[in-house]
Amino acid sequence: MRSRRWFWLAAACLVWAGGCSHVNYTSPERYAHGLVVCLSGSGRMMNEVGDIRRGLAEGGVDCAIEVFEWSRFMLDLTDVEQKKGLASQLARRIETYQKVYPGRPVHLLGVSAGTGLVVWALEDLAPGHRVASAVLIASSLSRTYDLTAALNHLDGVAYNFHSPMDLVSGASVVVRSVDGRHGVAAGLSGFRPPDDTDERTRAVYEEKLVQVGWRPADTLTGNVGDHLGATRPAYVRKYIAPLVRSERDRGSDASP
Repeated sequence: MRSRRWFWLAAACLVWAGGCSHVNYTSPERYAHGLVVCLSGSGRMMNEVGDIRRGLAEGGVDCAIEVFEWSRFMLDLTDVEQKKGLASQLARRIETYQKVYPGRPVHLLGVSAGTGLVVWALEDLAPGHRVASAVLIASSLSRTYDLTAALNHLDGVAYNFHSPMDLVSGASVVVRSVDGRHGVAAGLSGFRPPDDTDERTRAVYEEKLVQVGWRPADTLTGNVGDHLGATRPAYVRKYIAPLVRSERDRGSDASP
């Protein structure tokens, strides 16, 4: 009987602790500090955006952290125009937020196929609207996709997290990338400027794109180099959260 009482007491404590650890990612106070919009991969995979939100909050990100629901699975990798239409909706969401909260930073964070919508939303922003930064994780965009227009809508830079052991990105050689091409995806080996690009385009890449490759030491944060490795909460907390805090906080401590 006594052990049963201890069991129920322990269970109640666990429930209480779980309730206390809940974070309201979209509270009014958070919107006043800025906005982070997260996009999942195709089919939302394995709650990767939930892990990202948790890692960002634990890493000190005090902005609102929204999830842009876009994935319909069957159309995710087959209908490029349908995805671009959804990206346009994301662009309008950014513009609406910036009208209500002028001067607040906006950050975009996409995983796998969701990185395509991040890039297309940046391209679709109306004149006068810019984003503080973009984070691309295990991107399913082809590695030679021209990022110039998207990068020119950033006040800061785009960070591309990739891994040579990302077998899902590697499969784009057989299965088309999110932009409808066959070939190696940027999640496997990073982006590179399209062939025969001019010096101006190369300069934009050098100034606005940071490539972050997987390292064996990243396994200490749960990132073993797989497709969703960089979405693990501990990795997000240590390496990605500093990138989406304030411009002032982006420094040497934010570089993996």
